[in-house]
Amino acid sequence: MIVINTTHPPRPLVIAIPTVKTIGGSMQYEPTVLKPGSNEIPENTVFEESATGREWVTRKWVDVKRPRATKENATPSGLTGFAPDVAQYMVEQCFDPALLGRFNASETRADVKASISDRLNTLKDAEKDRDNA
Repeated sequence: MIVINTTHPPRPLVIAIPTVKTIGGSMQYEPTVLKPGSNEIPENTVFEESATGREWVTRKWVDVKRPRATKENATPSGLTGFAPDVAQYMVEQCFDPALLGRFNASETRADVKASISDRLNTLKDAEKDRDNA
């Protein structure tokens, strides 16, 4: 699942994601930072069911994108479960080169791969400019 942090001005959001049940039956939670732009979180996360997640969706601070499962691909990875226009939007909103690399590794569509490559180049150029400033 991809969660796009669309806060204005851009700022990180922190949410607690359930991890494992303890011996007493209560849940342990792991804090997860949603950086501005696209963030990949585990598919089994009940993001919209949490009060915080619902509030963020209502305020349009985040946009939750879930991939479509197909007969060939029961559990899509990366951007493969998304329509090309949605995949390109998520690439444009991504600021994490490592996540873009994972997207690129599983992607087969030429137009989406080109978008990933362009975004990686843009991020590299921005980093060079920041280092030279």
